This record gives sequence, C-alpha cells and structure tokens, in this order.
Amino acid sequence: MPVTNNKEFRDWLEAQPQEVCVAIAYRAGMRILPLALDLADFKGAKTLALASFRAILTSGVAAVRSTPDVRAAAAAAAYAAADVDVDAAAYADAAAYADTERELQSLAISEIPVPDDLRIAVSRYLADRRSALEAGGPWTFWAKWYARAMAGDPMPWDLQEAVALIPNEVWAAGPEVVAEEIERIEAEFELRKRISDFKVDQVIREEARFGIGGNAPPEEIDDPKVAEQGVILWDCVAGLKEEVDSDEPDPERVARLIEQLAAALKAILAWCGRKGDLAVDTTIKCGIPAAGGYFLVNPAKTEAVLKAAQTWFPLLAP
Repeated sequence: MPVTNNKEFRDWLEAQPQEVCVAIAYRAGMRILPLALDLADFKGAKTLALASFRAILTSGVAAVRSTPDVRAAAAAAAYAAADVDVDAAAYADAAAYADTERELQSLAISEIPVPDDLRIAVSRYLADRRSALEAGGPWTFWAKWYARAMAGDPMPWDLQEAVALIPNEVWAAGPEVVAEEIERIEAEFELRKRISDFKVDQVIREEARFGIGGNAPPEEIDDPKVAEQGVILWDCVAGLKEEVDSDEPDPERVARLIEQLAAALKAILAWCGRKGDLAVDTTIKCGIPAAGGYFLVNPAKTEAVLKAAQTWFPLLAP
C-alpha cells in the first residue's frame, strides 16, 4: 500500500525493525544536512555543523553496527546536537523542512507556502555557499565522508565506527581538535590496511609449495645478507602490526621499526636492481634456513606499509 501522509508513514514505520527506521532516518538526515552546515557568522554555526555531522555519522554506524558502544555514542551525539546554542538550534529547525540540497533552488523561487525561517535559511545558503562541505581545513574529512555516502560508496564502516566512538571531550573541544583526532584515526586505519595487504601473517613453510600451479614462481633471494634483510623486513611489519593494534603504541619502538624497515627495504630494492629483470612489485622469497621454509616479500606492498607507518608515527602521543 502506498504511503501518502504522515499517519500512514508512522504506521508503516511502527511495523518495521528498528534498523530499518534508523537507516531511513539516516538517509533523510543526509538529505537535509547541507542546510545545517552554513558557516556564516551566526552564533553557534561551527558547533551546529560539527554536531550535525557527528549525529548523522553516528546514526549511520548505529544502523549497521548496533553494539552497546555505538548505541551509547549515538545517544551522546543526539544529546550534543540537542544542546547546541539556541540560535543555532532555531536554524537547524528551519532546515528540517527541506528535502534535498538539489531542490533548494526550486524551493527558493517556488510559490509553495513554507515557513519564513526556511526561506531565509535557503536564501542565505544559496547566496554565499559558506558550507562546511566546501570550507576545507578541519572540515575536509566531512566533505569526503558526505560525498561518498551520497554517491552510494560509504567510507569503510570500521573507519566510521572509530570516528563515532571519539570521546565526548574531544567533540566538545571543537572542529579543529576533532580533525586532529580523525587524522590520527585515518592514519591508523591506513596502516592496518597496508599491513593486511602485505599479508604479514602469511608464511609459507614448505619450499615445495612454490611453483605449484603457475609458471612464474616467486624469485628467491640468492644473497644470504639480503635474504637476512628480508627476514628483518617481515619482523618489522609484524612489529608494526603489534603496535598499531596496541591500546598504547610505543613511539620509540615504532621509530626503530620504521628505521629498520626502511633499511631492509632499501637493501632488497638494491638487490632487485642488480637482478635487472625484477620489477619493484615482484614477489620474492627469503630463505629461513633454520625453519626450512620461506617468507614471501612484495617490495611494493612493503613500501606502502612503510609510507603508512611514517604518516602514522608523528600522530602518536608523545
């Protein structure tokens, strides 16, 4: 049965699972969000924008991952949004009458009766476009997040969940402090991804496995000293995985691991250059005589781990 009025819509929602209701609210919030992001000089503009981003991102995470921590974060985000300065709250109430950003222009010139507050809000938004989605700086992450969500390609939910779980005191400190914490979260997320791509836990213990099922088995390092660097390289990536998974990473150890990883990679790339027929992204194998097996090493993926670790390191707490 088609839904044609508010009562029918409420009746329909009452018959749906909570996850469906949250998902619909999330999408509706995303569609009106631009009207709450005007950074014009009214009292509480930045507070409103940040609270709006937080509330909608957290509700989206809650629709996908309704864990106790996420539910608590969603409640805190809703409370923070409701507690925005009165002037900003009035502006947000006006925005709630809008449907989508792309309809703002037609709304501004239409004869449809809408509240005066909404017309004023739309006119201001269209006049100066001082939106947090276009402001850059501490709002850069949010612009990317919004664009991807509206394109149907949301940021990884692990990353969004980490942002949703940022402590209340950080959110209360303002957009600049939140941006610094998000930068750290993104760097940590990227390092984990690069380590996963490297397949740090994948060890081939049986030499006989190499070459089976293919005509181009991994090249074996024929220089014992370089092969040793390959083992060091693998150990460094394993160490970085331990640190990035730790609640309190050790900056001194991370610095040592980065230095050792860079040196080991340099040695292996030099070996690849001497071979002449090996590209940087070639998979090679390093012998471990004592174990009777081999580690797989991909220089390109190792370099990606190194760069991600170098980006993450300056963001660690001293």
